[in-house]
Amino acid sequence: MTGFITKSLGELTSIMTKGIAPKYVEEESNSTIVVLNQKCNRDFSISLEQSRLNDCNKKAVSPERMLHKYDVLINSTGTGTAGRVAQLFNVPEPMTIDGHMILIRPTDEIDPIYYGYAVKAHQAEIEMLAEGSTGQTEINRKRLSSEIMISFPVDIESQKQIGELLYQIDQKIWNNTAINDNLQQQAQAIYHEHFESVKSGNLPSEWRIVKLGEIALISKQIFNPSKEPETMLEHYSIPAFDEAKFPVFELSTTIKSNKYIIDKDCYLISKLNPTTKRVWKPYCLSNNAVCSTEFVVYKAKDNNITDFIFAVIDSLSFSDFMCSHVTGSTGSRQRTTPSDTLAFELFLPSKKEMADFQATVAPIYTQMQVNAIINDKLKRLRDTLLPKLISGEVDVSSIDL
Repeated sequence: MTGFITKSLGELTSIMTKGIAPKYVEEESNSTIVVLNQKCNRDFSISLEQSRLNDCNKKAVSPERMLHKYDVLINSTGTGTAGRVAQLFNVPEPMTIDGHMILIRPTDEIDPIYYGYAVKAHQAEIEMLAEGSTGQTEINRKRLSSEIMISFPVDIESQKQIGELLYQIDQKIWNNTAINDNLQQQAQAIYHEHFESVKSGNLPSEWRIVKLGEIALISKQIFNPSKEPETMLEHYSIPAFDEAKFPVFELSTTIKSNKYIIDKDCYLISKLNPTTKRVWKPYCLSNNAVCSTEFVVYKAKDNNITDFIFAVIDSLSFSDFMCSHVTGSTGSRQRTTPSDTLAFELFLPSKKEMADFQATVAPIYTQMQVNAIINDKLKRLRDTLLPKLISGEVDVSSIDL
């Protein structure tokens, strides 16, 4: 650790504050600004998909709570979410945070990107600072300031080199994620253009209207973890999808409930809260792939049309159908009845047109899988290097990406 010194987070932080209690509105206007919340903070980064709008005429935002580039955000409340750390590398419009997040901003003594990664390296410790009863836990800011100790090179250029190296890895991850989002949209657009823009009264020759249940079935093959202990599982769960769209590998002894057995010919869509679309083409990197029973597991009756079936359940029209067939009270616990989805009607084209479609989208889905696997490897590399670089155990100059 030659050339490194250690100070408390509070000594290196110019601002540490919680967010506002927003006055939410649905429509954007000249008086609204974006509000980030806990759901926006995943995998060390911020997504705007779950952000909301605050009406500044009803709830003013002080200048110190307006977000800047390189600000670090920490989830301050919530079981399982308190302590998550993310850094803003881009602030495209005026933004603030709600009262369930903490904003911290570095002093001039430390490079802002290095500061962000150094705080991320202590996420596990920060999570332990959550105090209070179950469901009401909150990060203690005094302890956050005094107990989290940050090591950093005295030389600011060394700080910048470390931060830049880790940022380059994250940039590759974000680029691959954006590519996959674009590829999925392309596949959706191709399906829509070819098979949903036709009028039912003027179907091409050999086309017909069918129900999903005529060409696909729902698989419910159960895996009971209590009967097969110490089995390493490739687990496709709702949290894994939301976090990184990549399965978690864990022992069956850590899983408390039954799961569905899946393979490469399966396609998953969440029946839980279908307004949040979760569609997954599993990678099945092992022989022990399972998924949460909150997913509906589809399989094509004809293996020659598997990618066509996936395109069907990935379509906006199928998503709308699921949302119109929910049970349960409004809010966070609505579900679609799986058997109801088999009544979804679609246009089934000729075998040749389906074969042509599959030949077009198969490389798209393959590339998406390749990118997802690369991202998982990059995240493991980042998470391995992070503590070693910010402790001085590994010299940044010895690493060549």
